[in-house]
Amino acid sequence: MGMNKMAVVEFKGLGRASQNKPGTFPYMLRQLIKKGGNFKDVFEDIGRTGVTLTTEKLLGNKVRPKTSQGTLDARRQGRRRFKGARVGNGLTLVDTGVGLRQVSYRATSSSVEVGVPDGYMAYHQEGRVPNARRRMFLMLPNRKYILDLVGIHIKKAMR
Repeated sequence: MGMNKMAVVEFKGLGRASQNKPGTFPYMLRQLIKKGGNFKDVFEDIGRTGVTLTTEKLLGNKVRPKTSQGTLDARRQGRRRFKGARVGNGLTLVDTGVGLRQVSYRATSSSVEVGVPDGYMAYHQEGRVPNARRRMFLMLPNRKYILDLVGIHIKKAMR
């Protein structure tokens, strides 16, 4: 799966500037290398977590501006109501489940991207929907979570 032509949030963690500074991501990665750990495993975990956080944000209506009350009321009436319904009838890609399935990630040994294919959801993320405000929803875990995650991988590598 290529991430070209996608809306993405990226995490590039291999900066040289702070590689000798304890508590920074590059420093933690150097420790991981010393213990024989694998970078890609770390970036895979960050990507999986980013997909989960993004899905939770979409389902919890934590995107700004919020989804309309009419759409939320329709969601509360159960999924049966959506069977065979079309997105154009006031439903969103989140309601139909299509949007949630589109959120994916790609990890390499030096970076990770969480994104959605080019299309309506990407247009919202990037602010390309005419007459609508930008609705950024793609998520990556915060700095503390990422540093804790690297710590877990260091411990795993030491076993």
